[in-house]
Amino acid sequence: MFSLRIVTVDHYLAAPVPRLDPGFSRLGGWEVWKVPVIRIFGVTSGGQKACLHVHGVFPYLCVPFDEDSGERADKFAPMLASELDLLLNTAAGRAASSSATPLYGFHNKERTFLKIYLYNPYSVKKVADLLLSGMVLKKVMQPHEAHIPFALQAGEMNPGLSALWRDEEERRARRGDASTLVAPLSHDRLGVMKTDSELFYIRKLDKLLRAAQSTDR
Repeated sequence: MFSLRIVTVDHYLAAPVPRLDPGFSRLGGWEVWKVPVIRIFGVTSGGQKACLHVHGVFPYLCVPFDEDSGERADKFAPMLASELDLLLNTAAGRAASSSATPLYGFHNKERTFLKIYLYNPYSVKKVADLLLSGMVLKKVMQPHEAHIPFALQAGEMNPGLSALWRDEEERRARRGDASTLVAPLSHDRLGVMKTDSELFYIRKLDKLLRAAQSTDR
């Protein structure tokens, strides 16, 4: 498995590469001229410096869909994309629907959201401003997740700590060490005096973690 210790991440726009990038928008059918490419600078497990170019990841924002309007999400999404394209002259790539609880205000149930993918990361804020202004389809729509930087959105694909544990198991196996790892319940801080309150909550946390581990078994 290829691994890269990340030093820095940026992105640029480039012409689509066949078999790596879409050539046409799924929503509008128009030709795509530029797509985002994430560039990851880092160091491999062997110590070599590397630059990884990641294709097929797109910036997005989420728009709440009014299910009481009588419209269908699969019909509303192309209308929304076409309107945004006219107002901003930027192509929307595709849309996916999901259910979630809105972040703004109080809501006692989940709503359907349209996840709109764009081809230009710099268009996300402009699209969000248009949605809030009411210029899109003559409706005021509250965008969600538009504030998240593109690099962090791309990090959703990161498998997280589980991948780090697998890497450590592979390193131990190469050294001939035992590959079975057990996560410590908590990490000690050297040279720091623990208060009675801290000790109480550490013991409480350890007890809960042990109970959870025994349940998983």
